[in-house]
Amino acid sequence: MAKKKSLGKGLEALLTKKNEAFESEVVDLSVDMIKPNPFQPRRQFDEESLAELADSIKEHGLLQPIVVNKSSEGYEIVVGERRYRASRLIGLEKIPAIIKNFNQKEQAVLALIENLQREGLNAVDEAEGYKQLKTEFSLNQSEVAKSVGKSRSYVANSMRLLNLDSKILELLKENTITVGHARALLSFDEDLRISIANEIVQKGLTVRDVENYKIGSNRRPNQKKDVHIKNFEKLLTEKIGSRVKISQKNKDFTVKISFHSKSDLEEFEKRIK
Repeated sequence: MAKKKSLGKGLEALLTKKNEAFESEVVDLSVDMIKPNPFQPRRQFDEESLAELADSIKEHGLLQPIVVNKSSEGYEIVVGERRYRASRLIGLEKIPAIIKNFNQKEQAVLALIENLQREGLNAVDEAEGYKQLKTEFSLNQSEVAKSVGKSRSYVANSMRLLNLDSKILELLKENTITVGHARALLSFDEDLRISIANEIVQKGLTVRDVENYKIGSNRRPNQKKDVHIKNFEKLLTEKIGSRVKISQKNKDFTVKISFHSKSDLEEFEKRIK
């Protein structure tokens, strides 16, 4: 097994380091020398919000400098990509910046933390951010959760959304359906999810409607499960942080646990020893 990259400092230390950045010297950098953060979790930037920020910068100036890392081709943004994009909208040639020396993991974590602290980061981008931390730095879910100050179950449930079809994830990105809808869809077989998602949009179904949805097909999970089994399934999923399905055939029960990676399986093994 490949050796994991060092976890480095925890969330508190990273935030301290981030705050210390604003006590550093501010320099004016050419916007042409600045590149977006390769670890930026936000895939979509609201154009109206950027335009409002651009108007504010045009009237009052850029009051808070961005934070960048020195790179071989110039500088990479660590914190402040919205300010950078808004500044370009109004044609600024230079913007104030603070040059720091964060490693890649710190750069990725800080970008994700900054976006989590702001409104507007959609659930899909958030989940992708956790996934990127996990895969890029060979972290398990507990380590990702610790890095961003979230519970392991929160991170696990967020990443589970990525098991949905890309069409459903697009609806979630656009806020056409809610996170509650998306989580409810995970309890259905894959071949039913898109059709149910379409009904959510067309009929304005609530999350409760989806949870109580009746389909004349034996493929629907939980259709014949009693309340105790469904509640136990939900409890196990929350406790373990991975999807749990309980199926019954005659008097026999089968418990299926889905893990995202080998490291999650190994983590589960340690917890039950």
